[in-house]
Amino acid sequence: MDNKELKTLINKLNNDTISLAELEALHLFLQQHNDEELSAIYEKLPLDQEPLEASQPGFNRLIADERIHKERRNLKLRKYAPAFMKLSAAVAACISIFLFWQYATSNTERKSVEEPQVAEQIVPGGNRAKILLEGGKTLDLASLKNDTTIRLKGYSIVKAKDGSVSYVNEAVNQEIYHTIITPTGGQYGLDLADGTKVLINASSKLRYPIIFKGPRRRVELQGEAFFEVTKQKSGDRSIPFIVATGPQEIEVLGTAFNVNSHTKRISTTLLEGSVRLHFKEKQQPTTLKPNQQSVYSVASNNVTVKDVDPFYAVAWKDGAFAFESTPISEVMDQISMWYNVDINFSENMDDVFFSGRISKYGEFTKLLQTIELTGSVRFKVQGRRVLVMR
Repeated sequence: MDNKELKTLINKLNNDTISLAELEALHLFLQQHNDEELSAIYEKLPLDQEPLEASQPGFNRLIADERIHKERRNLKLRKYAPAFMKLSAAVAACISIFLFWQYATSNTERKSVEEPQVAEQIVPGGNRAKILLEGGKTLDLASLKNDTTIRLKGYSIVKAKDGSVSYVNEAVNQEIYHTIITPTGGQYGLDLADGTKVLINASSKLRYPIIFKGPRRRVELQGEAFFEVTKQKSGDRSIPFIVATGPQEIEVLGTAFNVNSHTKRISTTLLEGSVRLHFKEKQQPTTLKPNQQSVYSVASNNVTVKDVDPFYAVAWKDGAFAFESTPISEVMDQISMWYNVDINFSENMDDVFFSGRISKYGEFTKLLQTIELTGSVRFKVQGRRVLVMR
């Protein structure tokens, strides 16, 4: 977006004449720049009028506009994630790209989300995680300032300006294992020693060595994570990268994929490259091609492979919930993990499905109201408990 177009959009925002598509374009632009970059750009724009109080410097006046968001979130920019939605609230709720309903919307007279009986603010998750070091000590990454280096025996842990974590090896010549743990309502970006990038979703654990030694690179995952694996060779031989998730092992050389083992089914979705899946109780491995997803049932020891649109599997890392004919129970499970709330159902709802895309950084009440538009469910919120009703 050039400065002329940016100026036009900001002026339209100030005059309340901006369209939904233009609001989305402005939202995306703000996602892709940090505070310093935005301030520098803003000072060069001769606007028709200044947004909000003139006492606020530069772009801060714009990003303070309640239509844009209520809280900025500094989350990592990646190849497959233009941003992890630095902005939240009103605009994010306005620009949900689509909502396909599984039920008719004729039942519009249902009562909407009931307001909380207990005044407790429910906010979206963010960049929060702890690293379990060798010896049992923990490092709280949320309390560690960006652009900080922690020097330990033979190596350093670096928290970059964008909040991501990486390692610098200085004198370590053996595999020392750490575990990064994300809480409910947390996610985090990690750069492994070989350059592989990992984004760990909420309520997940990743065990990894601070350096890789030997004929393969192996990590262990509980929960969900997105991997961008770098290719690595030893002479003429490629060194495989292994992701172990319970009874499943994913073998890759260099590729991008998502793994989710939060339930009793392990789903692996491939974006590019190829992966080979190995199972403890199966003799033959399963190979995935781009835009394919495998679902392994731990209980039945059965694996199925199908062609999919990977958008739905990886939307979480781009700051959104995305569903396609998803059971409402699974929809609410994802919301529960991100907003750190307890979900209860008033009755069995196996026949209720939802399709749509909603920002992960919107106001919680507005998110529920959006789902209620289907006419198939309604919600009652009390404190941090959510009751799902017909």
